Amino acid sequence: MSGLFCKLEDMNRSFCYGLLGMFLLFIGSCADNEADQLLEDTPSIQVVDIQPREVQEFQGNVTLTLSYKDGNGDLGAEDPDEKLLWIKDNRLDQPDYYFVKPLAPIG
Repeated sequence: MSGLFCKLEDMNRSFCYGLLGMFLLFIGSCADNEADQLLEDTPSIQVVDIQPREVQEFQGNVTLTLSYKDGNGDLGAEDPDEKLLWIKDNRLDQPDYYFVKPLAPIG
């Protein structure tokens, strides 16, 4: 009989630890994410891909694929003549300028 009692006690202890862990996970997921929300409003840009990986000097084209996010939607312009993005090749004197379309309607 005492062996059965010990197994039930171990099972209850494991159950309690599991329940406590789930409770802490639940509480952590309900935390205020104000800091995360502030970071989302800050524009970010990432290099997705560069092709080709190897090029002959001054021959062929290099394609740079970028991804960008802007939480408050004020990145970009409607006027295609407004060049907001520039990419500088260190071998050249001047950067190349590019149009960035808005992620959200203006206003």
